[in-house]
Amino acid sequence: MKKLIRAVICITLALSLTFGASAASMQGIGDAFTSFFDGIVRFFSIVFGDISDILAGGYTRINIDEYTDFAFDIPGLGSGFVPQGLCYSDELGMFLISGYTNDGNSRIYAVDAETNTTKEIILKDFTAHAGGISVKGNNIRVASGGNSEKGGYLYQLSADDIIKAKSGDELAYDDKFQVPVKGSFLGCSDDMIWVGEFYTKSGGYEVNPAHAYGKNHSWACGYSVDSEGKLKLEAVISVPDEVQGMSVLPDKTVIFSTSYGRYNDSALQIYAPYTEWSIGTVNIDGEDVPFYGCDKSDRVAKVEMPTLMQGIEIVDEKLCVIYESGAEKYSDAKEVIPYAQVIDIDAVLEQVS
Repeated sequence: MKKLIRAVICITLALSLTFGASAASMQGIGDAFTSFFDGIVRFFSIVFGDISDILAGGYTRINIDEYTDFAFDIPGLGSGFVPQGLCYSDELGMFLISGYTNDGNSRIYAVDAETNTTKEIILKDFTAHAGGISVKGNNIRVASGGNSEKGGYLYQLSADDIIKAKSGDELAYDDKFQVPVKGSFLGCSDDMIWVGEFYTKSGGYEVNPAHAYGKNHSWACGYSVDSEGKLKLEAVISVPDEVQGMSVLPDKTVIFSTSYGRYNDSALQIYAPYTEWSIGTVNIDGEDVPFYGCDKSDRVAKVEMPTLMQGIEIVDEKLCVIYESGAEKYSDAKEVIPYAQVIDIDAVLEQVS
């Protein structure tokens, strides 16, 4: 109702100003109709969300709280830690959360899935912005850094070292791997890890212009991991703007976590299996790689979520999500959620389909 009232006020003001000006000149008549139409667009945008989403389909408003439960408190929030990435390891029995600090080294927090006890790992000599995190076998990888031309890196650590470390220990990465995208987020599927880049039209996050596809500006690159932990680029997909995390279901359905700004809503954007998107190839380092491009017609649903949602991970057929709104940096955010949540994603998919 508050959104409805704000919308009516916006249109009333727009019309009164416009028709007041039109009395002074004939040009104002044309301007009046233009502004009236703009007011209608703003009305629907405020009440129902981005009108382009409505026209494209796949925009769904549900009460996400009905499908959401508490998972665990996010550690480190009172010490300047800003959580970014999330992954889970059955072998370790742990959730891993990556993030940066405003005035020190980036960190990884390990949360025991049974006891919720935590362990802080300080990334030695790593003051860069740690983004997403993934785990495959004995290798933990953190995405970070790079530039729009050369791409970013995956920094690799040993899971064994995480297990042996005591809380507060420093660990150095033992290898790094360059990728053709800026290292913003990481996601996992059964057979691959995905690293992607963040872009927003608000500016400040430049990506390679060659990565644009339709209204999308960014890529995510999918890598298979062999028995020795070596990565091989298998696919590149186009991703929407403002992606903070992603997860790929066994049937290749893609779920994106999108957010930007401490006063704006986040969204789970659910897309049809990427193997059903438009397909082509892109040349990466002299090799042709399958490319899958998407637009809003490929989107199954867009579900409104609390502000500043970040990494997501499928765990036991549920979707686990974290937020950065609990960090001291965002103490004035519209909503503050200092804990991880678990979402019954199958029930959500059933509701929105």
